[in-house]
Amino acid sequence: MFGQIPHTPYDLHFEVIGIPVRVHPGFFLLAAILGYSPGWASHLHVNLLMPILLFTIVVFVSVLIHELGHAVTARRFGWPPHITLYHFGGLASYQPTYGYTPARRVLISLAGPGAGFVLFGIIYAAEQYLIRNHVAVTPVVGYLIVQFKFVNLWWGLLNLLPIYPLDGGQVAEQVCRKINPYRGMENTFKLGIIVAVIVAIFAWQRMGQTYMALMFLFLAFNNYQFLEQTRGRGGPGSPW
Repeated sequence: MFGQIPHTPYDLHFEVIGIPVRVHPGFFLLAAILGYSPGWASHLHVNLLMPILLFTIVVFVSVLIHELGHAVTARRFGWPPHITLYHFGGLASYQPTYGYTPARRVLISLAGPGAGFVLFGIIYAAEQYLIRNHVAVTPVVGYLIVQFKFVNLWWGLLNLLPIYPLDGGQVAEQVCRKINPYRGMENTFKLGIIVAVIVAIFAWQRMGQTYMALMFLFLAFNNYQFLEQTRGRGGPGSPW
């Protein structure tokens, strides 16, 4: 999301359906930190490392599916993509060429959360099948079901908030540009700052989610920096 992701000697490289994927080691580090949960370890009656490993798997699969949604859609339009997974999540990069339209940009942005929602639906349907047929699952499988549903539903919804450069922010950019081509990007960043601050306050005061609050405060600051850079290119009335 935020500029170039540096290469390291420890990057993991592979392909999925012909799309190159690079995984920065920071991706696994942050996933492991988020997966640290003594409470879950106690509930599952497992070693503390088990929830970390399981949650890392959930995040890896979920974020990869999300980015594949973007990448496959971009490739469908004739723009070869590649995927990078790193400490802030994932990034599906492509270079629009012939046939670029704002509508296609919006479709690509929405395809990522859409892919996650499809995965959520598959997991939910499988869970309901097991319940209806009275199939018992192990605590570990139950944990995986809970986390796959949580990540693909709630992370997907958060990603649709109109905060640049989240997917919702990418959509907001196209709408703001359509409404006012000269102040489109400026208005996009202003909207991102307002929404990010509101979400951060809500996460802190109502949910007690420190990490989530800090993340959205960082997004607000990031949008402020983008806004200042935009103004520095020639004033608020200049086109991006």
